[in-house]
Amino acid sequence: MKCLVLVCCLFAACTPAKVENEPVPALQPSAATRWVPARSAAGLSWLEAPGRVLVSANAAALVSAPLGARVVRVRVRPGQQVELGEALVEVVMPELMRAAGMLRAADIRLAALSLRHQRLLPLLEQGLARAAEVSDLEASIALARADRESARATLRSAGESDERAAKLVEGTGTSALRAPLAGMVVAVSAQLGQVREPASGPLVEIVGEAPLQIEARFTAEPPVGASFVWIELGRVAQLVLEATSPRAGLDGSRQVWLHPAEGVAAPSVGALGRVRIVAPDDWVVVPVRALLAAADTLHVSVKRPQGSALVPVVLVRRSETEAVVTGLAAGSLVAADASSARKASGAGELTP
Repeated sequence: MKCLVLVCCLFAACTPAKVENEPVPALQPSAATRWVPARSAAGLSWLEAPGRVLVSANAAALVSAPLGARVVRVRVRPGQQVELGEALVEVVMPELMRAAGMLRAADIRLAALSLRHQRLLPLLEQGLARAAEVSDLEASIALARADRESARATLRSAGESDERAAKLVEGTGTSALRAPLAGMVVAVSAQLGQVREPASGPLVEIVGEAPLQIEARFTAEPPVGASFVWIELGRVAQLVLEATSPRAGLDGSRQVWLHPAEGVAAPSVGALGRVRIVAPDDWVVVPVRALLAAADTLHVSVKRPQGSALVPVVLVRRSETEAVVTGLAAGSLVAADASSARKASGAGELTP
């Protein structure tokens, strides 16, 4: 019996005592909040847009023959400065000559017919002339007037006056194509003896001086009150906004028109460059995912010595990945992903 008790005691001593399991600690967030500095928006590439200098409608002219013409003299060459009304090319236009002849002939007929009509009217009253004769005479006068007006219309289409008709008929029949504005001749395609139709293109091209206009297309409508500069081959010139298109493109882009500021040297006609929105000192750039919206207000989570704080900001512009905001100092550390930062900290719903 003693042996049995001893064996039982030894067996009990070898069996480990049962202990309570400790609870498993909760898992911590798998990634810590990433903080990035808000940087100045100066020089931000997506605040720029390609631009080009437009030729003003009143700063260029194409001089063509209004009717079929034969070139008899070329008075200008490329690079030459011309004044308003200066003769550029002398031409002979057969259709114009015919119109001038018709006008002269109609005037002569009208003078003769009118004189006869004046003499017949008293005879008609005295019964010494027939009414039919007077009617035929009036019909002839009407035809002569119609021919005269037709000839005058051709003269007007060529820019000639009635007085020029006599000179064309009596003189050499040449007409001068004159400069419609003062400027520089940049192209001459007229050649002596050449026969040109109006549809064959201009004989002379002139570029004059007039206020320039710059056109650009931004990815979104520029902010109200924004300033702009023109950038071309390292040259920077201040611009003034004239207008923004009320119609947005399919991609949301907006077309704008600007002109050089007063006292600023204008870029050359047709130049290509870039138009940049000048960022004020209070514009800073943060990641788009750093923005939190609540009650129509945007916030960013800013790192503080004792934790973080939500700071309200105003959105100026944004791209797919970045946003320009105000209300935040450059260099401030913000949560790159505000939503993840709030989840990681266990914060509840955002309140302004």
